[in-house]
Amino acid sequence: EKNMEKLKKIIIPILIILIICAIIFFIVSNKKTETTETITSFDISDQVFSQESMDKTLQDTANAGYVENFNTDYTYSNDIGAKVSNVIQSDNDLRIWVDFDFSKNKLTRNSVIYDYIVYDENNKILGYENHENGKSSYDYLKDFCNEHGITFDESETILSTSSAFNNIVENENKISSLLTLSTNKGDFPKSQKIYIDIIKLTYSSSSGYKTYNDANWHFELDLSEKTYNRTSISYKLKENIEGLTVDKINVTDTSTLISYTYTENGAKVELLDANGNKFEPTSSTAIGDNTTASMFYSINKNNLPQALYLKLTNSFGQEIGQAELEIEN
Repeated sequence: EKNMEKLKKIIIPILIILIICAIIFFIVSNKKTETTETITSFDISDQVFSQESMDKTLQDTANAGYVENFNTDYTYSNDIGAKVSNVIQSDNDLRIWVDFDFSKNKLTRNSVIYDYIVYDENNKILGYENHENGKSSYDYLKDFCNEHGITFDESETILSTSSAFNNIVENENKISSLLTLSTNKGDFPKSQKIYIDIIKLTYSSSSGYKTYNDANWHFELDLSEKTYNRTSISYKLKENIEGLTVDKINVTDTSTLISYTYTENGAKVELLDANGNKFEPTSSTAIGDNTTASMFYSINKNNLPQALYLKLTNSFGQEIGQAELEIEN
């Protein structure tokens, strides 16, 4: 009996400890579940859409009068609304803000992509995107060329050489996307109208990813005279740099493009001011064997430094040469 008493004194505290541990485990498990649900749920009410946060050069461009503000009403397809709010067109790039209204199809995360074709009043195709899922925008593009009497050659017909797509979320009902097309194939045309056809949309809803293959949005946009009568400044190297061929240096009202080729894979091209300060490119594109590239900078005609230099270094970081830029006649 005394042994039983001793055993009870040992077992009861152990049971109490086990019960307390079970309760703590239950609470923590629930907390983890709640945390997971919170993370995966669409809760961004405190985020504010800001164009300036998307592009630091936008304010300079706006001050120069090169932001086209359309902000039309939404047009709806399959209960999803879309509109074009802003456009910036320069020789080197085309930026288009497309807003979507998902109030009837709640979003669950910041994930929207779409297939599109962008062209102008002369049927010059500025760019297109094919995500190869469901209806092919590549086939759509070929049909478009056939209908408009355009000889289809993707390497020649499409003017853009790269595209970027960013989503900025307002809330679970609306998303604003920035589509950027860039070219180093010569300049984008001085279009007076641009047309945007969105032919497929993929987005994330509460029931998973959905692809809307029969999207039917068509936007016709009249660009201002200031945009289609825009001017640019072309530069060249004052002196040759061994191993570097500069194909184009073009400064517009919105950005600067430098496209070049170099003989050594892994070499580095930098843009400097008169004091040796380096400008960071906002984007860059390598083509083919990675010895042909283009870089975009936030320098524009309104904030152009008095002197600019290009410097070439090899893959070991050793300087090959440096030369000042001069305006072409």
